[in-house]
Amino acid sequence: MVHLMLACGEILRHQGMLRMSQSPSDSAGATYRRKIWPKLIGFGVLFAVVWLQPKIHVWLDGRNLSRSADSGETTPSRSNASTDSQQSADRKAVVICDAVRIDHDPGTVLTASDDPQNNATPSKTAPASGRLTEIRNNVFESAAGLRYVPGSAENHRLSHVMQHAKDDSSKPIHGVFEGNRDQILAVIDEAYLKAEKGGRDVHRVEQNERLVYTVNLGRKIGYMGGSEGRRKNNPDCRYVRIVLEDGNVVISAYPTKSF
Repeated sequence: MVHLMLACGEILRHQGMLRMSQSPSDSAGATYRRKIWPKLIGFGVLFAVVWLQPKIHVWLDGRNLSRSADSGETTPSRSNASTDSQQSADRKAVVICDAVRIDHDPGTVLTASDDPQNNATPSKTAPASGRLTEIRNNVFESAAGLRYVPGSAENHRLSHVMQHAKDDSSKPIHGVFEGNRDQILAVIDEAYLKAEKGGRDVHRVEQNERLVYTVNLGRKIGYMGGSEGRRKNNPDCRYVRIVLEDGNVVISAYPTKSF
């Protein structure tokens, strides 16, 4: 801006010297004025633009800030965004680690109370608790020593056994246990312990590499379901059939009407 003012002064001084060194006529003076005024006006406009430019920028910035405040929009700083992202990642890592620890920690004990759908009270007369302990990854052991491992069409033998907790009319005959999961597992444990002792209430058959026990528990523990069972008005079942591998690995277990 200072250079601009100095340039204007220099032009005016030069024009004054020219005027003093000459003696123009009136027409020459008018011509001179017509030539000098556009230059002066141009320099004036340029001076005004240069002088007002900072103020215009400040005014525009103030309008943008006011508009952002009215709309409720705020732009977080880069450091805050980075901190929030890191905290979010840390929280996710904790959740994932907890899930892995819960799902795969050996020694986990599973009961029917862990399942909100099981609201029935466990039988007080059951000789076994029906609790399962995860002895290694996805392998569970009952109080009587029976083991439930991955396998079957349901991906786990425990899931396969629990298919007999409800009726299935698509099958001709389908043994159905009474009670919740704890009670069913306790009944299977009771039958297994009784089968280990032997006696006339136990029938034992070996089929290839599998051992099949049919045990009479002397009381109703379920009923015969399926289409045939429904046709016969779902008769009571007092026997439990257990199919085992390697002595204590459960392949299947379900109620049946007889040996």
